[in-house]
Amino acid sequence: MKSVLLGIDPGFASVGIALVELGVDSDHVVALKVLRTEKSSAKRSVLSSEDNVRRAREISWEIRLLLTNPTYQVVGICAESMSFPRNASAAAKMAMTWGVLAALSGDIPIFQCSPQELKLKVAGSKIATKEDIQAALVRKFGAEIMSLVKVPKGQHEHLFDALGAIVACSDSDQIKMVRQMMRAR
Repeated sequence: MKSVLLGIDPGFASVGIALVELGVDSDHVVALKVLRTEKSSAKRSVLSSEDNVRRAREISWEIRLLLTNPTYQVVGICAESMSFPRNASAAAKMAMTWGVLAALSGDIPIFQCSPQELKLKVAGSKIATKEDIQAALVRKFGAEIMSLVKVPKGQHEHLFDALGAIVACSDSDQIKMVRQMMRAR
């Protein structure tokens, strides 16, 4: 069974997802996607809190499928840490995504990096742009990762933030230990 890291760019309307297979000497990007949840467009009386629960369930369902896939084993979850938005409603929705992630992770360790750490470790600068992050990841993993990108241009940042979280968290002791175990096989 393949050992993979699951990268998450936690959001509510858009959740960036990356899967990277760990290799002894190099890693391989398996999947990049964006999970989109939409506000209810129903004209009937739908409480926003009920709609948020529905959207959190959609995120939960997708993450559960990733964590229970029989073709690979998720050995770590790498996520960009929550940067608190100015808007209380946005913070609450992001917290719901983090709650889903924490509840479903079970024994799988969760590694976090701040947005500044991600930029520094991926592109070499704390003030790197989204384009800088994407270019650095294409250099690291090869131009073929662009064939995995199946979302509109405005959604690319979520994919690359999820992939960047994996790169930024890869120097953790636990991930280093998994690599050492792979070398010993």
